[in-house]
Amino acid sequence: MTTTLTLFLLVIAAICDAMMDHIEFRLPIQRDHPLRINSWWNPIFSQWNKYKNTEPEDGPAFPGSTTIFVWVTDAWHFFKTGKWTALELALALGIYPYILLYLPAITPAWLDVLLLTGALKVARASTFHTFFHYVFSPQFFSIMKQFKAKAQEAWHNAKLVFLAAYQARPLLTQMISTLVVFGIALGAGMLHPGLAVAVLLLFIVAGLVSMFR
Repeated sequence: MTTTLTLFLLVIAAICDAMMDHIEFRLPIQRDHPLRINSWWNPIFSQWNKYKNTEPEDGPAFPGSTTIFVWVTDAWHFFKTGKWTALELALALGIYPYILLYLPAITPAWLDVLLLTGALKVARASTFHTFFHYVFSPQFFSIMKQFKAKAQEAWHNAKLVFLAAYQARPLLTQMISTLVVFGIALGAGMLHPGLAVAVLLLFIVAGLVSMFR
């Protein structure tokens, strides 16, 4: 029974999702669509129904019209609410048996499932509200744009350093070979330490000058 109901709810969610896409992408551009001039269906007009006199400056059309009751103001939000309610109820049916393993039932099962669905809806709606109104703000995208510019600059500088290192391979190889030779000579007592240091410094300076000239 639970499996059948869950599958039914998923079908309802898919139907609502299909209707949302139809309303958003097809209805406004099909001139012969019977609902094209309907102010509740066509999103070109219906998106303003939530406001008094269809003007955002005048505030909500009624208490909750821009938040909890927005689903009654236009078709797109109506089917969006239907889709999420079906998914949340299906999820509640799926996890309810596992909750009973840890918490005893205090109300009838059907009421527990409805309460769990409500809790899931509040959690989902709160997350949506936070990201839609606060996180994904113009300031957020401005920061992301600045971060992208700095990341591109850092990547460009890293490529320049890598290219310089790649071009300096012969010189680096020569310097390493010279250091090895000097180390062997010093270890064998064949070269005075002071003279070795002086020659090595001159070699390094000459190499750097040739690298950056």
